[in-house]
Amino acid sequence: IKTRIEDGVVYSPFPPCDIPKCSFYAITSERLKTSPEKFMLVDDSRALTRAECLIQMQRYAAGFQAHGVQP
Repeated sequence: IKTRIEDGVVYSPFPPCDIPKCSFYAITSERLKTSPEKFMLVDDSRALTRAECLIQMQRYAAGFQAHGVQP
């Protein structure tokens, strides 16, 4: 794929598309709720299902909020 670069800006070779205005969490949690029993992340010492990953995301969000981080 070739693309145009002008003044240090890389332009997409693909046509413009509409991007919905919603949070990363909204999109990700919706996807993680489909087939929650499927494995999502696997390494040598641990494996997380989609449901477990969603729980971890919610815990991180609660921790950030407890420390004053706001959306």
